[in-house]
Amino acid sequence: MLKSFYIDKLKPFLLLLFLVTFLFTSLLSQSYADSSQNIPPRPCDFYGIEESPQTLKVGSIIVAKDPQGVVVGQFTITDNTHYGFLTCASDNPNTPEDEGAMDGDIITFYIDGIKQQKQAVW
Repeated sequence: MLKSFYIDKLKPFLLLLFLVTFLFTSLLSQSYADSSQNIPPRPCDFYGIEESPQTLKVGSIIVAKDPQGVVVGQFTITDNTHYGFLTCASDNPNTPEDEGAMDGDIITFYIDGIKQQKQAVW
């Protein structure tokens, strides 16, 4: 009988606790869903070996540009034959500015300002 008395007294409190917890988690999950739409896409990395060693010299700078000519990444050569990880920024669709590349963009590479024939798709 005493057990039933305490359970009856606790029911409104437990119901209130459940409702507050439910509302809090609903608001929290909505907040995370809203903020995830503001996260820009991940960057892309390029790396490789230059086939003509005279092209790459220690200190040379490789620049990557998107189709609009925006510099999306650059890398300074530390080895005469290898480059990368050349990290290229992605465009943030939540801003009006063009900060980087988007899916399907052709990335053009420049070595010390000279446009290279090889390109890559973002």
